[in-house]
Amino acid sequence: MLQHAFQTAGAQRPYERRAEDAADGSVLHADVSAWWDATTVLVDDLYVVQQAVGDDVRHRADQLSHDAETGLAAYLAAATLLAALL
Repeated sequence: MLQHAFQTAGAQRPYERRAEDAADGSVLHADVSAWWDATTVLVDDLYVVQQAVGDDVRHRADQLSHDAETGLAAYLAAATLLAALL
């Protein structure tokens, strides 16, 4: 998803290169409206990536929590059985 976000037309605009080339103090010519539109699309795409990563992390945390609860229940059952046998 992240690679897709950086391969869109908005992300491929050469604005960074122009800004780097103007680091020597030369005048930077850019269409502000086009830059704003391209940047907005990129930020929106990155937000979608952020949401997907968050969903994956939440899913993994839920899975780990469930596995830990299952393991704890198994240990408690084994300890209870062992205590009853003793």
